[in-house]
Amino acid sequence: MLQPGTLVDGRYLLRGPLGAGGMATVHAAWDTRLEVPVALKVLQLPIAAIAARLVQEGRIQAALRHPNIVSVTDIVTVAGAPGLVMELVQGPSLADLLAARELDLLEAEHLARGVLAGVQAAHALGLVHRDLKPANVLVDRLGELLHPKVADFGLARLLEGEGQGTRSGMAMGTPRYMAPEQIRAARDVDACADVFSLGAVLYELFSGQQAFPGDDTVALFNAICSGERQPPSVHRELPERIEAVVLACLQVAPEDRPQSVAEVLERLGPAPEPRYRPETLDAHQRLAGGPLAELSAPPDDSVRRAESAAPSGVASETFGWAEASTASSSASVAPSASETFGWDVAPSAPAAPAAAPPPPEPAQEVGPEPRGSPRRRGPVLLGLVLLVALLLALAWPALRPEAVQAFTPEAAPAIEGSPAQQRLLDQAWAEYQANEDLDAMGHLDEALASGAADPAVHLLRAAVALGFGDWDTVTAQVAAGAELARGPGPVSDLLLALHAGLEQDSDLSWWAPTLEAHTARHPEDWLAWVLWSAGMFAAPEQVPYEDAVVQAVMDTNPGAVGSWVVGLELRRAHGQLDAAHEAGRRGLSLHPGSAALRGSFARVLVERGELEAAMAEVVECLRRDPAWTPCRTTGAGLAVRTGDDAALERLALPLSGPEADPARVYRFSHGVAQALEGHGRPGAAEEFWTRTLAAAREADNPTGALAAHSARVRYAWSPLRATEAVLEARLRALDQALADPDLPRRARQEPGWTSQVSHALLALRRGESADLDPSELEGVHGARLAWERARAAGQAPPADADCLVLAEHIAEASAALAEAARPRAEAACATAQTWDQGAWAGVQVLRGWAGSEVFEAAWPAAEGDVPLVARLRTEAATGEDAAEGEPGPAGRYELPR
Repeated sequence: MLQPGTLVDGRYLLRGPLGAGGMATVHAAWDTRLEVPVALKVLQLPIAAIAARLVQEGRIQAALRHPNIVSVTDIVTVAGAPGLVMELVQGPSLADLLAARELDLLEAEHLARGVLAGVQAAHALGLVHRDLKPANVLVDRLGELLHPKVADFGLARLLEGEGQGTRSGMAMGTPRYMAPEQIRAARDVDACADVFSLGAVLYELFSGQQAFPGDDTVALFNAICSGERQPPSVHRELPERIEAVVLACLQVAPEDRPQSVAEVLERLGPAPEPRYRPETLDAHQRLAGGPLAELSAPPDDSVRRAESAAPSGVASETFGWAEASTASSSASVAPSASETFGWDVAPSAPAAPAAAPPPPEPAQEVGPEPRGSPRRRGPVLLGLVLLVALLLALAWPALRPEAVQAFTPEAAPAIEGSPAQQRLLDQAWAEYQANEDLDAMGHLDEALASGAADPAVHLLRAAVALGFGDWDTVTAQVAAGAELARGPGPVSDLLLALHAGLEQDSDLSWWAPTLEAHTARHPEDWLAWVLWSAGMFAAPEQVPYEDAVVQAVMDTNPGAVGSWVVGLELRRAHGQLDAAHEAGRRGLSLHPGSAALRGSFARVLVERGELEAAMAEVVECLRRDPAWTPCRTTGAGLAVRTGDDAALERLALPLSGPEADPARVYRFSHGVAQALEGHGRPGAAEEFWTRTLAAAREADNPTGALAAHSARVRYAWSPLRATEAVLEARLRALDQALADPDLPRRARQEPGWTSQVSHALLALRRGESADLDPSELEGVHGARLAWERARAAGQAPPADADCLVLAEHIAEASAALAEAARPRAEAACATAQTWDQGAWAGVQVLRGWAGSEVFEAAWPAAEGDVPLVARLRTEAATGEDAAEGEPGPAGRYELPR
């Protein structure tokens, strides 16, 4: 930890801490050259993507030279981490000032116009702030006037060109000040989103109240998206022109708002003469005094002597644009300035104690070490070093051997292309590691559109497509990359191997051997380890789970959010809940701001039965990124599990309108439909299946539509959950979808198995023959058909039968046969999915092995049309035990009502 008296970069003398958060600390410092106080923001976590983002933040803010914007004057290196040097505003944040003092209308309007002027200057340079709020406005004093300065451009992105530092679609910012489009998806967020946030700030400035109060994150987002707020005049009498401007800025639809900050200022009209009451200036003085005043005062003579004794500083170490362009913020952004390390450098509590008197001995220096020569010769040698570095950078693609051209955690390969194309690949690689696939996709497509013809670009584009299950793009990109492959080397070897396998157009049984051989030759190729893991996701029946591979992904690149998401999800999917929980705990200690990690961790908690903790993670995930669909889907699944339809409706609202992104609607609706099916609510699920299929059509995603049809049919396989009529109707829809001649063979494979098995099930249930051989099928398809054959023959279920099959058997069997199968069922159902556990709970009630509360806990709002539910209600009404006695004829599988 940096101590007062430390000399940074031979120039900046630390005075004391001003604030700290999860990612960085802010220190008061003294610029010994200019002899002025400054603030120094230093990164805490040594993660490359976060470091690059901090540097990007500095460059963005350094370009904004405006009196209403906090200035950044230097970028330095502190103990190997980047730091930003900025002006030290000797005043509180606007949030602190509003909390301490009610402003009159003239005071509020003067501050409002200053904030608007600063944001207007940022927009003129093509920047959108995306986190405007009172805590990110510092209030300085100039004579008898207060002067606002907009700070914390860490969430800003260029409206055009390079430097975008967020995952497309990620809604970053502070919840109650976010624009509706920023909540739904930030891919197309522009200056109009800042106008909305400014409206929320102006509302608070003029009325003294928040436009969107409350602490319920989901309710807050829904209020913003639906425009539920009171006019500011409810809280305080306001001039009509001011209220009209505030309400115009807070319109839900971006096109209904003022289209620029200049238009907002124009609607406000001529500026009145500013003035401040003495009591307001006194309040500002109190907030700006104390420790901050001491820390910003000039150092005493003993420190000045120590400074003069220290060697003169060298030029600060900075970072090139290629490094800054790798900024990737979904894993690293802090939620707000006041809650974390932000720019609110005037603490309102004892968070910034007065610095201890500086020591008389020479100050410790932190900065670049001298390289074997006196510092007075530093500038000459530095120039030579920079010249050599420039020549090496220009020659590097030609000098670097292809044998080390792998996608390593440190860097993407050097490619044959323009510097702009290399920057796009570097940025996409940083985003891919941060689990920001949409941003990576956009930058790779931009590189390809600009004419990039390098196999590495095609390989990474294929990897991104695999994350979305887009096998058409995977195949096309691998083929294009293989055609350009220059071997030998990791990129070329991998492309050629993948191309050979994909040309088979059958299954993925070749995937694991291919990636195993490649990683044995190129263990440094982190992308290959991830692709091996991705195969376990894509085809679990054909690509066996290898925990050593999952561990290698995490061990090789712990600084990447993607490493921990892979570890969490694969271990969860394979029942290793304790190991998944530990991976989540470790991952979040490194990446506390990652919505993706919190969403995955919430799913682990759900399966561990820790529902309250899971919901807390979902809420935190949505607070950080309300557009992160997996979190919203997990929250909706928890609402279904507890029978909370009101919560389900709130979570679904932002994805219910025509402006919602169809890809997100597809993923959310598909997940909710499955949750409803799994908890005995097929009728309610139909609405979400309809939304799923409509979204797939709108997104031109026939493969996704086919997958939804297939899942819908599989939920109707069990006679405990669906009648034969339901199965037949869903099967007809699947067969119609399969008839599309343009669907690729690989997309047809699993739905085709589902169709074949379903037709065989119906035939067996009618006492007819079915020639389909279960041994020719894999996973759930073969297991279901094997049980139906055994049931038709009056035999016991197979030895490897799952929870649902055993529950069906016990529901139909005599008392003696049910008791015999009971131990197997208890063991199988202990780790089963929730829908199988619900069916098992219902069967236990049928057999009198448990009370009705067990079933109600699993299926809290089960529908009466579900056969199992109808049977339970019939027995409850008649007092009869329909399960007793010998089983009926082999061809009868409808449960009695």
